[in-house]
Amino acid sequence: DFCYNLWKKLPSFDFQGKVYDFRRAILDKCEKEFTEYTRKEKADSEEDQDKKRKRILGTIRLIGELYVQNMIGPNIISSCCNVLIDERKGIFPDFIQALCKLLDTIGKRMETHMRDPLNVLFVRLERLSQNPALDFRHRFMIQDTIDLRKNKWIPRFKEEKAMTKKEFKQKEAQEEQAARNRAMYANSGRSKYGGRSSQPRNHSSGVRDRGSSSRNKNNKRGDNEWSTAGGSGARMRRGTSDIRLQDKGSRRKLMPTRSGGSRQRLELTSTNKYSSLLQPSNKSKHAPSSQTAEANTSQAKTSAPKPVSPEEAEKKIDAFLNEYFAARDKGEVLQCISELGEPLKFGGKIVEKMLMKAVEKKGGKDVMGGLLKHIASKKVIAKRDLEAGYTEVLKNAIDFACDNPNLYYIIGDFFGQFVCNGSVDVSYISAEAMEKYDLLKYGDAAKFVLSVLKSIRTEKGEEAFVEWYKKSGMKLASFMRPNKRSASDIVADLKSSRWEGLMCLEPLL
Repeated sequence: DFCYNLWKKLPSFDFQGKVYDFRRAILDKCEKEFTEYTRKEKADSEEDQDKKRKRILGTIRLIGELYVQNMIGPNIISSCCNVLIDERKGIFPDFIQALCKLLDTIGKRMETHMRDPLNVLFVRLERLSQNPALDFRHRFMIQDTIDLRKNKWIPRFKEEKAMTKKEFKQKEAQEEQAARNRAMYANSGRSKYGGRSSQPRNHSSGVRDRGSSSRNKNNKRGDNEWSTAGGSGARMRRGTSDIRLQDKGSRRKLMPTRSGGSRQRLELTSTNKYSSLLQPSNKSKHAPSSQTAEANTSQAKTSAPKPVSPEEAEKKIDAFLNEYFAARDKGEVLQCISELGEPLKFGGKIVEKMLMKAVEKKGGKDVMGGLLKHIASKKVIAKRDLEAGYTEVLKNAIDFACDNPNLYYIIGDFFGQFVCNGSVDVSYISAEAMEKYDLLKYGDAAKFVLSVLKSIRTEKGEEAFVEWYKKSGMKLASFMRPNKRSASDIVADLKSSRWEGLMCLEPLL
């Protein structure tokens, strides 16, 4: 919308005999960026490749939005799609990712205005999704785009958009109000919501019945009438005022009578079978009856906590972690974890959920990182729980990283801190496990391991870190890409700004 408004409002100008406007200027820039990237020049390092990949994905998104705003014609879009999926020049995973990103943006409009070219394009995509030469990550990416079209271009997850200042302030005020309400509820106890109150209720207050004195003078009520507060209509008829509870064995009566106050009281007579409740029983003082013992035993059995199923546990974990984002109450989280049962059976699931929320939610790294360290320091989760949680995340890391590119950096940073405080052993990280999860082929294992090492370097300092690396027995080359395991290739990667501080390992390579 911003580009469209600039195009309409900014004036055009002549340059070298040609008319230029904002639309022509931005199209020339997009064409230059797209052409430079599709030449597929080899970058010097992995960092340069990441920068180019992020840049072209942004450019592709911009091209798609310009097409949606009618600032780009269908011929340019067809040309871009054909370049990105040209199988004659080879299959490039980066091009496939850019194409899927482009289709996510323009697919709905192409469905209406360019249906035939879109059908041809998806036939080629379906063929590529079955091509074993393409890695699983990008094949799943293609399948997601195909599923998106089948779902009429409605995404499974709602995309978060930037909020205006007014919306942000409103959301912040709502969160603060919710936190105050929770604190007020915790302080007031149950009395505010129907529990027992500290102040007695005044049952004798109320409006005095008009004409009650005259009725008392003229009419005498019998002993079997209810004494009620209210007008003349509240008084029950004389013939229906008795309440009798009869049983087959005896015709004993529970007879209500009027007391001196306004509250009603039941008078227990000698013929009332409930009068026995007032008589103390010598038997009950010394030993409970067999029926009472059986009742207590059955009550104890029913009060025992029921085992929590995995589905219920997952819902509860999601609930209290989402609540923690708003309230930041670590004590409440510990209480919720204890309610999952002893000994803790779902520790691995808790760690897995916390790691994923740290990656997926905005600001989640700081929030979940602090909570994870707190729980680990309290010994609520054991070493096996941390390892189980990391195993589940790493198993599906390739799929998760498609939507969250920072996944390896965040979970690697956490793991390095756990190694430093003794919660886990670095021996958990092995080249065999990374190979099993298919993380070595495209450098995903290298991102994770280098993030772990950087975190340990930050915690220990350079000298202590070098000594620790010597004793750990780790071989960094075994976690790098198969074609980048030489010392010179590793040093080239370590020189990037992301891995600042790890150049101290160069003599050990």
